[in-house]
Amino acid sequence: MASVLQEQGMREQAQLRDLMSGGGRLSFPEPLESAFTAQHDLDTRLLLRRGAMALMLFAAMIGVAQGFVLWRLSPPLDLVHDLVVWTLGFWIIMAALGAVLLCAVIEAWAPYFVPVRALASFVGVLTILLATWSIDNRYFANLAGYLVTMILLVVYGFSRQRLLPAFFLVQSAALVALGIGLLLGRLPGWIQLGQSFGMASLFGAVLGALLEYRDRQIFLQSRLLTIEAEQLSRMAMDLDGRARVDRLTGLLNEHYFTELLAREWERARREQEPLSLLLIDTRHFQRFNEFYGYAAGDCCLAALARVLEAVMKRHIDLAARLHNAELLLLLPNTPAAGARKVQERIEDAVHDLAIEHQAEADGLLHVDIGITSMVPHSQQSYEDFLQSVRETMCLVKSSSSDTSIVW
Repeated sequence: MASVLQEQGMREQAQLRDLMSGGGRLSFPEPLESAFTAQHDLDTRLLLRRGAMALMLFAAMIGVAQGFVLWRLSPPLDLVHDLVVWTLGFWIIMAALGAVLLCAVIEAWAPYFVPVRALASFVGVLTILLATWSIDNRYFANLAGYLVTMILLVVYGFSRQRLLPAFFLVQSAALVALGIGLLLGRLPGWIQLGQSFGMASLFGAVLGALLEYRDRQIFLQSRLLTIEAEQLSRMAMDLDGRARVDRLTGLLNEHYFTELLAREWERARREQEPLSLLLIDTRHFQRFNEFYGYAAGDCCLAALARVLEAVMKRHIDLAARLHNAELLLLLPNTPAAGARKVQERIEDAVHDLAIEHQAEADGLLHVDIGITSMVPHSQQSYEDFLQSVRETMCLVKSSSSDTSIVW
């Protein structure tokens, strides 16, 4: 599984580097494009959420300033008409902007952010165009180009819509505005239209393309860094796992087992629970290696490790390899009677393996098992616990019995 994940990561790394070195791109192959779209929209929501109040105040300030200009410069006969147009346009744009910001701020409305942003952009461009065409004021007509430029820059750039959707929205809004203007007889001159919309649309598209290209490069770099961080994390975990595990048997190594034993000892001492420790040693293992070879001895130890893993019924049980042919099995919260049952299961499982050993009377491999069980107290340490099980093993090897228990 780890190798499959590593291969996938390497393939994606190569793809990301190819995309980053391929020049300006405004699209990615799937599923990268979908991931970029989702991340881009999420980043936009977070950006708008942080600046929601500032954006509303800025829009209100611009709108009030334009209303003041109209009030001061519109002829008396056109003043009411111009102020009505301004009022309608101001509140429509404020409502559209407010809807977008609410979808960015309120988490429950997040699924509606993208369609509401598109609708608000369409309405904003349409409103600005119709408003500027409806007011017969030379100063305001000259100012209209700046207003349209501002709203298009917002649509293309600051709302962080991608270039192609923003372009279609802007052109659609312009066509609808031209249709309404044609019906109402309020079309501007072509020079004014080119100034207020054509140049603004061009500037907005260029800005939108540059910003989207920047966002896509940042996304690729972030994705690449994430993959590299995951690979480093997996490597660190793998190295850490190798440092804690005996390579031959797959059991814990002695150093890490000792750390865990110390923790379990302190926990059992606090809670006054019994601990049992089993020391398993293969009989005449040196003679086994000499007769069958060291490779066969390694296979034998690996088989015994699988036996210990099979008899461990709880995730808190711990098995480790000490050195050579000695294995340890720690059974937390287990009294001597429970440890004896585990010892019996180990002996039965080893007998079922039926590993040939010419040094034994029956021709099969056997193990010696020493058991020690105790409830820890403050006058003892886990080193005493380990020494106790070693002494038990000495008694086992010096007697005819298979197992001896020391409390």
